[in-house]
Formats: sequence, C-alpha cells, structure tokens
Amino acid sequence: MNLHMQYYFKYIWIIFWKDILVEIRSKEIILSVLIFSLITLVIFNFAFDPTPKTALYVSPGILWTAILFGGILGLNRTFAMEINDGCLMGIIISPMPKDALFFGKVLSTLALMVLVEAILLGLIIAMFDLNIHWPAMLLVSAMALIGFSVLGTLFSAIAAFTRAQEVMLPILFLPLISPVIIGAVEASGQIFRGGDVSSVIDWIGLMAAINLLYFAVCPFCFGVALKE
Repeated sequence: MNLHMQYYFKYIWIIFWKDILVEIRSKEIILSVLIFSLITLVIFNFAFDPTPKTALYVSPGILWTAILFGGILGLNRTFAMEINDGCLMGIIISPMPKDALFFGKVLSTLALMVLVEAILLGLIIAMFDLNIHWPAMLLVSAMALIGFSVLGTLFSAIAAFTRAQEVMLPILFLPLISPVIIGAVEASGQIFRGGDVSSVIDWIGLMAAINLLYFAVCPFCFGVALKE
C-alpha cells in the first residue's frame, strides 16, 4: 500500500472516530434516534395488534419502517456539528479528499444504524417470539444498512445547505432508498417465516446491485455538492 492510500484511509478513520467520540460524549443522536424508533415500533404494534400468525407478515414492515424513520432523524444531524461550529468550510478547503470525508461519514452513520437495528430486531424477536436464520438476516441487514448509509450521507450533505433541511432530506432520500427498503422488507419476511440464505438470495443480489450503483455515483455527487 503506497503512502497516498495510507493517508486516504487515515482521513476516513479520523472523520469516523471523531464522529464516534462526539456521539459517545453527547449521546445526542443515538438517544433521539432510538427513542423515535422505539416509539414508532410500539405505535405500529398497537395499530396492527398482530396475532402470532399475522406477526410473521407485519413484523418485517414494522421493523424496517421504524429503522427508516429513526435513521432519517439521525441523517438530519450528520453534518450538523460541522455546520453549527463553522468548521465545514475548513474541511472542504483542506487537502483531505472529499470522498474520504464522505466515506468517513458513511462509516459513522453505518455504526449508528447497526446499533439501532440490533436493538429493534432484538425487541421484534422478543415481542413476536420469532425464530430466524441469523446468517440470512445478517446479510440482508448488511445490504440494507450499507445502502441506507451511502445514499443517506449524500442527501444529508445536500439537504444540510438548504433552508428546510428537515423537509428536503426525506423528499430527496425516500424515493431513491425505497428499492433497498422494499428488498429488506421482503427478504426479512421470508426469513421470519423460516427462510434461509437460499430463499432470499435474489433480494440480496438486488440490494447488492443497487448498492454498487450508490457507491459509483454518490461519492462523485458528494464532491460536486460540496463545491457548489
């Protein structure tokens, strides 16, 4: 690995670890996202009042809706600290590659979403007494959360420079993340009903293909957005 690549990965690590340390000290984002997600989970549970039979069909939608809504709340804060402290411009004009900033933010968002899903999935399993195939669920979750983090980081940066950030982010983000969330709901439903990796491989492949598109387009668009 040459020196340039070493510095590139070091920049990614610095951004990621900075966000993690700030969150550990403040707990501002994780608490708000978790509380919002838990409230969403409880409301949907009471709204549907699922029986043991219907729970297998409604619980995937409840799970991923709670993750999606809570995640959007967290995305609104992705660049908030840099903007509020006035240091975003310093980062932009620094020699740090813009896509290194992007991937550092993607990793910190992904870490947040993994924690949120782990808690919500545990609650769903406990509430509905589910028995799932863990390798399949881990693959589906990885594909969904990676896509969410990559696309969400891009639109969080775009929305951060608008006056109505809280409104613009879901308007821009939801239509494009829908294929990944639909794939996650469908695959999770099959897993909750006893499916394994082979039964959801088509959905995993679809989400992987979409994620490759996100990885190809989003870093470039992120750099353009920062220049604008």
